[in-house]
Amino acid sequence: MNIQDYLNHSKISFNESGDLVLFSYTRECQWERVWDPIILSARGLIFDKVTGELIFRCMKKFFNLSEMPETQFQNLPDLPFTVTRKLDGILGLMYQHRGETYVSTRGSLTSTYAYWATDWVRANVNINNINPNLSYHFEILYKGGRIVIDYGDNERLVLICAIETKTGRELSYSELKTEGERLDVEVVDIIEAGSIGALYEIAKTLDATEEGFVVTFSNGLKVKIKGSEYCRIHKAISKITPLDFWRNWEWDNSLNPPGVSKEFLSTIPEEFREETERIKNSVNEFHLSLFSIAKAKYDHLFSSVGGPFSDKKSFALYVLRYHKKDASILLGYSQALETGSWGGFWRNIHSKARPTMNVLPDSF
Repeated sequence: MNIQDYLNHSKISFNESGDLVLFSYTRECQWERVWDPIILSARGLIFDKVTGELIFRCMKKFFNLSEMPETQFQNLPDLPFTVTRKLDGILGLMYQHRGETYVSTRGSLTSTYAYWATDWVRANVNINNINPNLSYHFEILYKGGRIVIDYGDNERLVLICAIETKTGRELSYSELKTEGERLDVEVVDIIEAGSIGALYEIAKTLDATEEGFVVTFSNGLKVKIKGSEYCRIHKAISKITPLDFWRNWEWDNSLNPPGVSKEFLSTIPEEFREETERIKNSVNEFHLSLFSIAKAKYDHLFSSVGGPFSDKKSFALYVLRYHKKDASILLGYSQALETGSWGGFWRNIHSKARPTMNVLPDSF
Protein backbone atom coordinates (compact mmCIF):
# COMPACT_ATOMS: atom_id res chain seq x y z
CA MET A 1 0.00 0.00 0.00
CA ASN A 2 1.57 3.23 -1.21
CA ILE A 3 0.56 6.57 0.28
CA GLN A 4 0.93 8.24 -3.13
CA ASP A 5 -1.80 6.04 -4.62
CA TYR A 6 -4.24 7.61 -2.18
CA LEU A 7 -2.91 11.17 -2.32
CA ASN A 8 -3.28 11.18 -6.10
CA HIS A 9 -6.78 9.67 -6.26
CA SER A 10 -9.54 12.15 -7.15
CA LYS A 11 -12.27 10.19 -5.34
CA ILE A 12 -10.49 9.93 -2.00
CA SER A 13 -10.47 12.61 0.69
CA PHE A 14 -7.94 12.92 3.47
CA ASN A 15 -7.84 14.22 7.02
CA GLU A 16 -4.58 15.22 8.72
CA SER A 17 -3.40 15.53 12.30
CA GLY A 18 0.27 16.03 13.08
CA ASP A 19 2.33 13.52 11.11
CA LEU A 20 -0.68 11.34 10.33
CA VAL A 21 -3.02 11.35 7.36
CA LEU A 22 -6.24 9.35 7.11
CA PHE A 23 -7.79 8.45 3.75
CA SER A 24 -11.48 7.81 3.10
CA TYR A 25 -13.61 7.52 -0.03
CA THR A 26 -15.93 10.43 -0.74
CA ARG A 27 -19.72 10.28 -0.49
CA GLU A 28 -19.96 10.61 -4.26
CA CYS A 29 -18.39 7.16 -4.60
CA GLN A 30 -21.43 5.60 -2.96
CA TRP A 31 -23.90 7.38 -5.20
CA GLU A 32 -21.94 7.15 -8.45
CA ARG A 33 -20.67 3.62 -7.69
CA VAL A 34 -17.18 4.37 -8.92
CA TRP A 35 -15.49 1.66 -6.90
CA ASP A 36 -11.97 0.44 -7.62
CA PRO A 37 -9.45 -1.43 -5.40
CA ILE A 38 -7.90 1.81 -4.12
CA ILE A 39 -11.26 3.36 -3.22
CA LEU A 40 -12.56 0.18 -1.56
CA SER A 41 -9.51 0.05 0.71
CA ALA A 42 -9.79 3.74 1.72
CA ARG A 43 -12.18 3.34 4.62
CA GLY A 44 -10.08 4.95 7.32
CA LEU A 45 -6.61 4.03 6.10
CA ILE A 46 -3.89 5.80 8.14
CA PHE A 47 -0.32 6.58 7.09
CA ASP A 48 2.55 8.45 8.64
CA LYS A 49 2.90 11.14 5.98
CA VAL A 50 6.55 11.79 6.88
CA THR A 51 7.82 8.22 6.65
CA GLY A 52 5.08 6.74 4.44
CA GLU A 53 4.57 3.95 6.99
CA LEU A 54 1.15 2.28 7.07
CA ILE A 55 -0.22 2.82 10.58
CA PHE A 56 -3.72 1.37 10.25
CA ARG A 57 -5.15 -0.97 7.62
CA CYS A 58 -8.95 -0.74 7.56
CA MET A 59 -11.35 -3.43 6.45
CA LYS A 60 -12.45 -2.90 2.86
CA LYS A 61 -15.77 -1.39 1.98
CA PHE A 62 -18.47 -4.05 1.76
CA PHE A 63 -22.05 -4.02 0.55
CA ASN A 64 -25.59 -5.09 1.29
CA LEU A 65 -27.06 -8.35 0.09
CA SER A 66 -28.11 -7.95 -3.59
CA GLU A 67 -26.60 -4.45 -3.80
CA MET A 68 -23.69 -5.40 -6.08
CA PRO A 69 -23.25 -8.21 -8.64
CA GLU A 70 -21.01 -10.17 -6.28
CA THR A 71 -23.56 -9.90 -3.43
CA GLN A 72 -26.53 -11.18 -5.42
CA PHE A 73 -27.93 -14.39 -3.94
CA GLN A 74 -27.00 -16.44 -6.97
CA ASN A 75 -23.43 -15.12 -7.02
CA LEU A 76 -22.53 -15.70 -3.38
CA PRO A 77 -19.69 -18.21 -2.97
CA ASP A 78 -20.45 -21.75 -1.85
CA LEU A 79 -18.02 -21.47 1.05
CA PRO A 80 -18.12 -21.60 4.85
CA PHE A 81 -19.12 -18.34 6.47
CA THR A 82 -19.36 -16.66 9.85
CA VAL A 83 -22.24 -14.42 10.90
CA THR A 84 -21.93 -11.65 13.46
CA ARG A 85 -24.46 -9.18 14.79
CA LYS A 86 -24.41 -5.79 13.05
CA LEU A 87 -24.29 -2.96 15.56
CA ASP A 88 -25.77 0.44 14.82
CA GLY A 89 -22.88 2.70 15.74
CA ILE A 90 -19.88 4.49 14.28
CA LEU A 91 -16.80 2.67 13.02
CA GLY A 92 -13.86 3.27 15.37
CA LEU A 93 -10.27 2.51 14.37
CA MET A 94 -7.80 1.98 17.23
CA TYR A 95 -4.13 2.58 16.56
CA GLN A 96 -0.93 3.51 18.41
CA HIS A 97 1.45 6.27 17.45
CA ARG A 98 4.55 7.41 19.28
CA GLY A 99 3.62 5.45 22.37
CA GLU A 100 0.05 6.71 22.64
CA THR A 101 -3.23 4.94 21.86
CA TYR A 102 -5.89 6.69 19.76
CA VAL A 103 -9.20 5.97 18.04
CA SER A 104 -10.23 7.61 14.78
CA THR A 105 -13.46 7.37 12.84
CA ARG A 106 -13.67 6.42 9.18
CA GLY A 107 -13.41 10.00 8.02
CA SER A 108 -11.52 11.87 10.72
CA LEU A 109 -8.63 11.62 13.12
CA THR A 110 -10.02 14.45 15.21
CA SER A 111 -13.82 14.19 15.25
CA THR A 112 -15.91 14.48 18.42
CA TYR A 113 -16.57 10.74 18.20
CA ALA A 114 -12.86 10.01 17.82
CA TYR A 115 -12.01 12.04 20.92
CA TRP A 116 -14.77 10.37 22.95
CA ALA A 117 -13.71 6.88 21.83
CA THR A 118 -10.03 7.62 22.55
CA ASP A 119 -10.89 8.65 26.11
CA TRP A 120 -13.04 5.52 26.52
CA VAL A 121 -10.27 3.23 25.27
CA ARG A 122 -7.63 4.75 27.52
CA ALA A 123 -9.94 4.30 30.50
CA ASN A 124 -11.34 0.84 29.74
CA VAL A 125 -9.01 -1.15 27.48
CA ASN A 126 -5.92 -3.05 28.65
CA ILE A 127 -3.70 -1.11 26.27
CA ASN A 128 -0.57 -2.92 27.50
CA ASN A 129 -1.83 -5.99 25.62
CA ILE A 130 -2.44 -4.24 22.30
CA ASN A 131 -0.77 -6.18 19.50
CA PRO A 132 1.20 -3.57 17.49
CA ASN A 133 0.86 -5.71 14.36
CA LEU A 134 -2.94 -5.53 14.34
CA SER A 135 -5.44 -2.92 13.21
CA TYR A 136 -8.39 -3.10 15.63
CA HIS A 137 -11.90 -2.16 14.48
CA PHE A 138 -14.59 -1.22 16.97
CA GLU A 139 -18.21 -0.14 16.85
CA ILE A 140 -18.59 3.09 18.81
CA LEU A 141 -21.92 3.04 20.65
CA TYR A 142 -22.19 6.62 21.82
CA LYS A 143 -25.32 8.66 22.51
CA GLY A 144 -24.08 11.58 20.46
CA GLY A 145 -23.63 9.31 17.46
CA ARG A 146 -26.98 7.53 17.55
CA ILE A 147 -28.30 6.55 14.12
CA VAL A 148 -31.47 4.50 14.72
CA ILE A 149 -31.07 2.17 17.69
CA ASP A 150 -31.04 3.68 21.17
CA TYR A 151 -28.46 1.88 23.32
CA GLY A 152 -29.38 4.06 26.29
CA ASP A 153 -26.65 4.78 28.83
CA ASN A 154 -24.64 1.72 27.83
CA GLU A 155 -22.05 3.72 25.89
CA ARG A 156 -19.07 1.59 24.94
CA LEU A 157 -16.83 0.22 22.21
CA VAL A 158 -17.35 -3.30 20.87
CA LEU A 159 -14.57 -5.12 19.03
CA ILE A 160 -15.85 -6.22 15.60
CA CYS A 161 -12.71 -6.99 13.56
CA ALA A 162 -8.93 -7.12 13.68
CA ILE A 163 -6.63 -7.17 10.66
CA GLU A 164 -2.90 -7.82 10.36
CA THR A 165 -1.65 -4.39 9.31
CA LYS A 166 1.14 -5.57 7.02
CA THR A 167 -0.53 -8.57 5.38
CA GLY A 168 -4.21 -7.61 5.37
CA ARG A 169 -5.28 -10.97 6.84
CA GLU A 170 -8.40 -10.70 8.94
CA LEU A 171 -8.43 -12.65 12.18
CA SER A 172 -10.94 -15.47 12.52
CA TYR A 173 -13.72 -15.08 15.03
CA SER A 174 -11.97 -17.35 17.54
CA GLU A 175 -8.81 -15.26 17.21
CA LEU A 176 -10.89 -12.10 17.63
CA LYS A 177 -12.37 -13.50 20.84
CA THR A 178 -8.86 -14.12 22.14
CA GLU A 179 -7.90 -10.54 21.39
CA GLY A 180 -11.01 -9.33 23.16
CA GLU A 181 -10.05 -11.28 26.26
CA ARG A 182 -6.51 -9.91 26.16
CA LEU A 183 -7.75 -6.34 25.82
CA ASP A 184 -10.62 -6.88 28.28
CA VAL A 185 -13.23 -5.59 25.81
CA GLU A 186 -16.57 -6.86 24.56
CA VAL A 187 -16.52 -8.75 21.25
CA VAL A 188 -19.42 -8.68 18.82
CA ASP A 189 -21.78 -11.67 19.11
CA ILE A 190 -21.63 -14.54 16.66
CA ILE A 191 -24.91 -15.80 15.17
CA GLU A 192 -25.69 -19.38 14.19
CA ALA A 193 -27.30 -19.66 10.75
CA GLY A 194 -27.70 -22.63 8.46
CA SER A 195 -27.87 -20.70 5.20
CA ILE A 196 -27.91 -17.19 3.79
CA GLY A 197 -31.54 -17.71 2.80
CA ALA A 198 -32.48 -18.59 6.37
CA LEU A 199 -30.56 -15.57 7.65
CA TYR A 200 -32.42 -13.32 5.23
CA GLU A 201 -35.76 -14.62 6.53
CA ILE A 202 -34.63 -14.05 10.13
CA ALA A 203 -33.72 -10.44 9.25
CA LYS A 204 -37.33 -9.85 8.21
CA THR A 205 -38.47 -10.67 11.74
CA LEU A 206 -36.01 -8.50 13.68
CA ASP A 207 -37.48 -5.71 15.76
CA ALA A 208 -36.29 -2.09 15.92
CA THR A 209 -33.57 -2.94 18.47
CA GLU A 210 -31.58 -4.97 15.93
CA GLU A 211 -29.88 -3.68 12.79
CA GLY A 212 -29.06 -6.98 11.14
CA PHE A 213 -26.08 -9.20 10.36
CA VAL A 214 -22.62 -9.22 8.78
CA VAL A 215 -21.70 -12.35 6.85
CA THR A 216 -18.00 -13.09 6.30
CA PHE A 217 -17.13 -15.88 3.86
CA SER A 218 -13.90 -17.83 4.14
CA ASN A 219 -12.55 -16.09 1.02
CA GLY A 220 -12.92 -12.71 2.71
CA LEU A 221 -16.12 -11.52 1.03
CA LYS A 222 -18.39 -9.65 3.44
CA VAL A 223 -22.11 -8.99 3.02
CA LYS A 224 -24.55 -6.94 5.12
CA ILE A 225 -28.10 -8.17 5.70
CA LYS A 226 -30.25 -5.54 7.40
CA GLY A 227 -33.50 -6.03 9.24
CA SER A 228 -36.74 -4.87 7.63
CA GLU A 229 -37.91 -2.86 10.65
CA TYR A 230 -34.53 -1.16 11.01
CA CYS A 231 -34.63 -0.17 7.33
CA ARG A 232 -38.18 1.14 7.70
CA ILE A 233 -37.21 3.43 10.57
CA HIS A 234 -33.95 4.45 8.93
CA LYS A 235 -35.83 5.37 5.81
CA ALA A 236 -38.22 7.55 7.80
CA ILE A 237 -35.37 9.57 9.29
CA SER A 238 -33.19 9.66 6.17
CA LYS A 239 -35.24 12.15 4.12
CA ILE A 240 -36.24 9.96 1.21
CA THR A 241 -39.71 11.24 0.39
CA PRO A 242 -40.70 12.99 -2.86
CA LEU A 243 -40.92 16.29 -0.95
CA ASP A 244 -37.33 15.98 0.29
CA PHE A 245 -36.14 15.24 -3.24
CA TRP A 246 -38.17 18.17 -4.56
CA ARG A 247 -36.56 20.48 -1.99
CA ASN A 248 -33.14 19.40 -3.22
CA TRP A 249 -33.84 19.89 -6.93
CA GLU A 250 -31.24 22.28 -8.37
CA TRP A 251 -31.04 24.48 -11.47
CA ASP A 252 -29.05 27.38 -12.87
CA ASN A 253 -29.60 30.00 -15.58
CA SER A 254 -28.78 27.65 -18.44
CA LEU A 255 -31.01 25.36 -20.48
CA ASN A 256 -29.01 22.36 -19.28
CA PRO A 257 -31.33 19.79 -17.68
CA PRO A 258 -31.48 20.42 -13.92
CA GLY A 259 -31.96 17.66 -11.39
CA VAL A 260 -31.89 16.46 -7.81
CA SER A 261 -28.69 17.57 -6.08
CA LYS A 262 -25.89 14.99 -6.16
CA GLU A 263 -24.74 16.25 -2.79
CA PHE A 264 -28.16 15.45 -1.33
CA LEU A 265 -28.23 12.02 -3.00
CA SER A 266 -24.82 11.15 -1.56
CA THR A 267 -26.18 11.52 2.00
CA ILE A 268 -28.84 8.81 1.59
CA PRO A 269 -27.90 5.39 3.02
CA GLU A 270 -26.89 2.94 0.32
CA GLU A 271 -29.46 0.32 1.30
CA PHE A 272 -32.13 2.62 -0.12
CA ARG A 273 -30.44 2.90 -3.52
CA GLU A 274 -33.30 1.30 -5.47
CA GLU A 275 -35.96 3.52 -3.92
CA THR A 276 -33.70 6.57 -4.20
CA GLU A 277 -33.31 5.98 -7.94
CA ARG A 278 -37.06 5.62 -8.35
CA ILE A 279 -37.95 8.83 -6.52
CA LYS A 280 -35.10 10.78 -8.10
CA ASN A 281 -36.16 9.72 -11.58
CA SER A 282 -39.80 10.54 -10.86
CA VAL A 283 -39.00 14.03 -9.57
CA ASN A 284 -36.59 14.78 -12.42
CA GLU A 285 -38.90 13.42 -15.10
CA PHE A 286 -41.88 15.36 -13.75
CA HIS A 287 -39.98 18.64 -13.88
CA LEU A 288 -38.79 17.93 -17.41
CA SER A 289 -42.28 16.88 -18.50
CA LEU A 290 -43.53 20.31 -17.41
CA PHE A 291 -40.82 21.84 -19.55
CA SER A 292 -41.95 19.75 -22.53
CA ILE A 293 -45.58 20.72 -21.96
CA ALA A 294 -44.69 24.41 -21.73
CA LYS A 295 -42.67 24.23 -24.95
CA ALA A 296 -45.46 22.37 -26.76
CA LYS A 297 -48.11 24.86 -25.63
CA TYR A 298 -45.91 27.78 -26.60
CA ASP A 299 -45.19 26.33 -30.05
CA HIS A 300 -48.86 25.48 -30.59
CA LEU A 301 -49.93 28.94 -29.51
CA PHE A 302 -47.77 30.61 -32.09
CA SER A 303 -48.79 28.28 -34.89
CA SER A 304 -52.51 28.34 -34.08
CA VAL A 305 -52.88 32.11 -33.93
CA GLY A 306 -50.55 32.87 -36.79
CA GLY A 307 -47.66 34.22 -34.73
CA PRO A 308 -45.20 35.63 -34.21
CA PHE A 309 -46.86 38.40 -32.30
CA SER A 310 -45.92 41.95 -33.16
CA ASP A 311 -44.30 42.54 -29.77
CA LYS A 312 -43.94 41.16 -26.22
CA LYS A 313 -46.89 43.19 -24.98
CA SER A 314 -49.35 41.80 -27.51
CA PHE A 315 -48.20 38.26 -26.74
CA ALA A 316 -48.57 38.83 -22.98
CA LEU A 317 -52.04 40.31 -23.38
CA TYR A 318 -53.17 37.40 -25.53
CA VAL A 319 -51.86 34.83 -23.05
CA LEU A 320 -53.36 36.60 -20.05
CA ARG A 321 -56.74 36.77 -21.77
CA TYR A 322 -57.02 33.33 -23.33
CA HIS A 323 -54.52 31.16 -21.37
CA LYS A 324 -54.66 32.61 -17.90
CA LYS A 325 -54.04 29.28 -16.16
CA ASP A 326 -50.77 28.74 -18.01
CA ALA A 327 -49.76 32.39 -18.22
CA SER A 328 -46.80 32.33 -15.82
CA ILE A 329 -45.25 29.30 -17.52
CA LEU A 330 -45.80 30.59 -21.07
CA LEU A 331 -44.56 34.09 -20.32
CA GLY A 332 -41.57 32.68 -18.47
CA TYR A 333 -40.74 30.43 -21.38
CA SER A 334 -41.05 33.34 -23.82
CA GLN A 335 -38.76 35.52 -21.75
CA ALA A 336 -36.18 32.73 -21.32
CA LEU A 337 -36.11 32.20 -25.09
CA GLU A 338 -35.53 35.88 -25.65
CA THR A 339 -32.89 36.46 -22.95
CA GLY A 340 -31.21 33.05 -22.77
CA SER A 341 -31.56 33.16 -18.99
CA TRP A 342 -33.59 30.15 -17.79
CA GLY A 343 -33.34 30.50 -14.00
CA GLY A 344 -36.72 32.18 -13.55
CA PHE A 345 -38.43 29.67 -15.81
CA TRP A 346 -36.97 26.69 -13.92
CA ARG A 347 -38.03 28.31 -10.64
CA ASN A 348 -41.57 28.57 -11.94
CA ILE A 349 -41.54 24.97 -13.15
CA HIS A 350 -40.21 23.91 -9.74
CA SER A 351 -43.06 25.63 -7.88
CA LYS A 352 -45.59 23.79 -10.08
CA ALA A 353 -43.93 20.44 -9.35
CA ARG A 354 -44.14 20.63 -5.55
CA PRO A 355 -45.54 17.38 -4.12
CA THR A 356 -48.70 17.58 -2.04
CA MET A 357 -48.83 15.10 0.85
CA ASN A 358 -45.58 13.69 -0.59
CA VAL A 359 -47.27 12.78 -3.87
CA LEU A 360 -46.20 14.37 -7.14
CA PRO A 361 -48.99 16.29 -8.95
CA ASP A 362 -50.31 14.94 -12.23
CA SER A 363 -49.73 18.13 -14.22
CA PHE A 364 -49.76 21.90 -13.90
